[in-house]
Amino acid sequence: MPAPRFATIAPKVVGSISMICSCFLIFDILRSKTKRSKVTNRLLVSLSVTDLLYTFFVAFLTTWPVPTDLRDYNGDLVESYGNAGTVGTCRMQGFLDQFAAKSSYLYNAELATAYYLMIQFGWNEEKMRRIEPIFHGVALVTGLVCAIVPLAYNALNATGEFSCWIADTPLGCVDGGVECDGGENFKLLRHVLSDSILLATQAVVFLMMFLLYRGVRAVEKRMENYQFDLASGAGASRNQSRKIAIKALFYVLAFEITWFFNIMRLLWGYFAKGGDRGKGFAYICDIFLFPTFGIWTFLNHFRLRFFKRRTDHPEWNCCQLLRHVIIPPPKEHSSTSQAVNANKS
Repeated sequence: MPAPRFATIAPKVVGSISMICSCFLIFDILRSKTKRSKVTNRLLVSLSVTDLLYTFFVAFLTTWPVPTDLRDYNGDLVESYGNAGTVGTCRMQGFLDQFAAKSSYLYNAELATAYYLMIQFGWNEEKMRRIEPIFHGVALVTGLVCAIVPLAYNALNATGEFSCWIADTPLGCVDGGVECDGGENFKLLRHVLSDSILLATQAVVFLMMFLLYRGVRAVEKRMENYQFDLASGAGASRNQSRKIAIKALFYVLAFEITWFFNIMRLLWGYFAKGGDRGKGFAYICDIFLFPTFGIWTFLNHFRLRFFKRRTDHPEWNCCQLLRHVIIPPPKEHSSTSQAVNANKS
């Protein structure tokens, strides 16, 4: 059953907004030497870049790379709104889907782990830099493996929905009981190279955030027992830990909002008869939410700056606030840099 027309249009609109937000976030971090010197910010940039790739090639392009002559195992032409591609463009989309999505899953789990190590064990930037190459290596190599293996099995094909991914060819040949030209084991490949990684990274993220929350609460109780003043060094450290923990929790929440309904459909597919992932309410929500990660990370990254500017300049409207938050005036940026250098000296 081909995807409804809104399933090819909605991701393009939402994905375009998300890509713009991701670009602003990446630009904001990379233009500042102080920001890009932090390991967590570099992981966030890597996460945003891989999500940007995924959003463009899957959410924005949707059916454009799907072959125009897509046929099922009976030889009947499969309708796919807006398809204008070839077998080559279809495989390219499936390859980049696998690489970018799986890399972003792992970067998100690694970002949560990095925040946990910094807050719970007090790791400084020097220690974090030692394991940073491991973070990047695991995410990128895993993404490449997850993309190369289905390509080797000729399993990157049109799914009959709104994009190309891991599927059989001709479409439906496995369930139809006919000989396939490729992708005979596509269900196993999906389980091993996609579903399991999404669920595993979800488990890691939940574990890290639970341990982080428990650790911060323990520190707070210990501080309260000894009645530390917030103006003291210990109180300032506690307040800083709370800020970092809240920031980390918001990034995790962004990941959960983006993939929640996709996971619900995934679990439904395991328990439903025939493994159908369903096209009801969860499908509609998934269509609108899976390209939104860039939007949520953008809001989390700029929210404190936005509130501060609104307090400092109550006369500004929302557009003025956003403009000064996202792209500060050159004079203001220069004065901020001078103030930072003065504090360091």
